[in-house]
Amino acid sequence: PKICVWNVETLECVATLEGMLRRGVRHLAFSPCGKYLAGVGEDDNNTVALYDWAESTLVASAAGGTNKCLGVAVSEGGARIMQMMHNALQFHTRAGRTLSTRRAFLSTKGGRLQPFWCGGFLSADTSFVGTHSGFIYIFGSRGDLIRKVKAHRGDSIYCCSVDKLGRVLLGTKRGEVSIWRVTGSKRTAWSREGSSSVPKTCIKLQSKKTADVRSVSAHPDSDQLLFSTRTGDVVLTNSAGEDPTIHLSGHYRYELWGLATHPTNADMVATVGDDATLRI
Repeated sequence: PKICVWNVETLECVATLEGMLRRGVRHLAFSPCGKYLAGVGEDDNNTVALYDWAESTLVASAAGGTNKCLGVAVSEGGARIMQMMHNALQFHTRAGRTLSTRRAFLSTKGGRLQPFWCGGFLSADTSFVGTHSGFIYIFGSRGDLIRKVKAHRGDSIYCCSVDKLGRVLLGTKRGEVSIWRVTGSKRTAWSREGSSSVPKTCIKLQSKKTADVRSVSAHPDSDQLLFSTRTGDVVLTNSAGEDPTIHLSGHYRYELWGLATHPTNADMVATVGDDATLRI
């Protein structure tokens, strides 16, 4: 397997990284500065590799453990890597060309092991994860749990991101997106600024009552937020979560089986696929 880094404007592959990760590459994450790229392999040990991608150089690596890996995050400068797993959470700290590994310490604030679906770094010393139970767990520099936030209790936090203003965006299994302001010297003061939800037109396309949010991101130069759903839709809203609209829609299950072009309008096509929907 190999990792390809692309220039999205020229569609040129600017770097190829290979040789360390085996069987496949399960997860990728850039550091906030953009210099470093972390990858997790599909081998039995979920090997973690940190690259200086522009130089095509492996910086450090370590075994990641046998629990199923659900995500990875990198701190500023690539000094620390957080590996989210099923019933496990690990922190890797750079030490030369190796990574020293420490498991998260949860018992100090009543945390519990569960699937940790997503996470990120708020500073070099502070990180957070989204949990299956809907809480946000905040960790200090030694991997110790320092606070729990009731973000979406009774729901699962599937995805997250941090925007350029330092706000945290969360997406959940039930199709909700929330926006949080994070303050304080240790980044432990969280206040909810806004929220949004998946439009009902997305929910109608599947048998469940909600369309899971699978990724969420803020536009770097405007007030817009984008989030994608399990039903193959990209939804556009603003920073307050108001008036969500479907920006892009596509099929989301297995194969595309049929395609027909309109007889007089070249800009219109109809498609049908294994998700049992017909889209025009």
